[in-house]
Amino acid sequence: KVLLAFQTRPMLISLAYPVLAILDLLTRNEVYHMYIHHLGIVFGVLMVVNLSSYWIEKGKLHISGFLPAFSFFLFAIHEPWLTFVRKIAYRLLNPQNDWMLCAIYFGNALFICLTAMLIYRAGNKFVPGIMKILTGR
Repeated sequence: KVLLAFQTRPMLISLAYPVLAILDLLTRNEVYHMYIHHLGIVFGVLMVVNLSSYWIEKGKLHISGFLPAFSFFLFAIHEPWLTFVRKIAYRLLNPQNDWMLCAIYFGNALFICLTAMLIYRAGNKFVPGIMKILTGR
């Protein structure tokens, strides 16, 4: 069983996040908006942790051995690639509206994640010793 202090009121946290998300949208031009926004981020993270631990306890979510090492690998390499890919995407696509900016933003992140996953898997297959050092396994 996962023992986290804020799990004593998981339903309250899970209900508070959608309320804060709606308030975040409704108070965009208010002086206090950033307080609500930051509080929403904190409650959103807590809600995800609560839901994840609940699904793990119920056996609906299984922890993969792949994810911890891959997430560190992705963390370590994503920023230089993301900057490079973003510059290329802006030059090639020349976004003219918000939809294009959003597509580039999420498309770049998806591209980096998938590419990193392919490199990680290939590295584990062909040079596992180096990958163990890179990921701290």
